[in-house]
Amino acid sequence: MAYSFEKVQADPVLTTVRRLEQRIAARFPDRGLRQVAAELARLVERVQTRTDSVRGRRAGLRTLSRGAMIAVVLATIVLVVLAVRAAATDAPDDLEWVPLVESAVNDLVFAALALWFLWSVPERLQRDALLKLLHRLRSMAHIVDMHQLTKDPERLRASFDPTEASVDMDLTPNELEHYLDKCA
Repeated sequence: MAYSFEKVQADPVLTTVRRLEQRIAARFPDRGLRQVAAELARLVERVQTRTDSVRGRRAGLRTLSRGAMIAVVLATIVLVVLAVRAAATDAPDDLEWVPLVESAVNDLVFAALALWFLWSVPERLQRDALLKLLHRLRSMAHIVDMHQLTKDPERLRASFDPTEASVDMDLTPNELEHYLDKCA
């Protein structure tokens, strides 16, 4: 598949995440950030697998949905035709058409609502599944942010003056710079 700026492709993302995990492991083998990167790689794999399975299910759902739409259209046409025939043969006067027209309009409105619902079912189900994965990715971003909470970039300045509330750090300024770079 050719590269596209319009959508994110899982394979290049997975390659980048695995490379980042290797870089973190090489520099910070005992840090929690390494496990976060490994979990992110597993999550990208799950997104890729889930997206493929959702696409397959969506095609089947779309076929069922379109079939149900055809059934609704045919049933509506048949019911309207039967109602018109019954009113034409059994109506003693012209006022018998008023309830028929009202009923036909109601049937058409409900049929249109059913068609709209059936048309949107596959897309809504796919969106729901993928939004759950997106939520997981957002959670991972927050976890990465939490790993940075005690790593204050101010410590890299030569004029940094720690307070009694400052957290002791077991990273050198060079390691801290690399750590924050990997978190970004």
